Amino acid sequence: EKGRPAARAYDRVDYKDMNIFIRAQIGDVLAVRIPETAGVPGKNVFGEDIAPKQGKALALPQGKNTKIVNNHELVALIDGQIVDDGKKISVDPHLVIDSSVDVGTGNVDFAGSIEIKGDVESGFIVQATGDIEIKGMVGGAEVKGRSVIVHGGIRGMNIGKIRALEDVSISFIENADVVAERDIYVNDVVLHAQMRAGHHIRVEGRRGIITGGNIGAGESIRAKILGNAF
Repeated sequence: EKGRPAARAYDRVDYKDMNIFIRAQIGDVLAVRIPETAGVPGKNVFGEDIAPKQGKALALPQGKNTKIVNNHELVALIDGQIVDDGKKISVDPHLVIDSSVDVGTGNVDFAGSIEIKGDVESGFIVQATGDIEIKGMVGGAEVKGRSVIVHGGIRGMNIGKIRALEDVSISFIENADVVAERDIYVNDVVLHAQMRAGHHIRVEGRRGIITGGNIGAGESIRAKILGNAF
């Protein structure tokens, strides 16, 4: 199924869900060893019998975070991404995407942490059970994780969303909806955004401006400038 769009109802397919990253959960069977056989006798071109060669038992390709069960099954010890390098099968709790999340990758849903070296394009969804680190920008997309770190900012076009079970750390927020159950740290400005934090919101970096939008926190909001001059 890898690299093929997910099937939906009414014979439709979803090209934003391309199954590029194959997930495993604890206990999933990753490989099964088929027992060797005695072989089948044959004949040569002269009609003479040829004795079969006895089959050899193959070793299971056990990699990191896997175990062998019942001597013939390889199962996952953790939730994560299945990595098959041709020699061993492993489960990696950390997913690295060297490009942007776009039509080339489709939506990303991962059990573990994610590092994205590009952007998250508008219309796509990234979610993880662990932390999400994005080296680029976020457009009108949805990002959901434990803690979310965006080295660029988010230009949400009023549809972009970030949800974090812990903290959000980001360069700037513009026309987006950002919610963190703990704290939100913004390095530059917040423009016309919806923000909610369970504890603190800090906008104290370069310019430290909050203008427009609706901001709320359970304990405190700190910024250099609130509002704008008329």
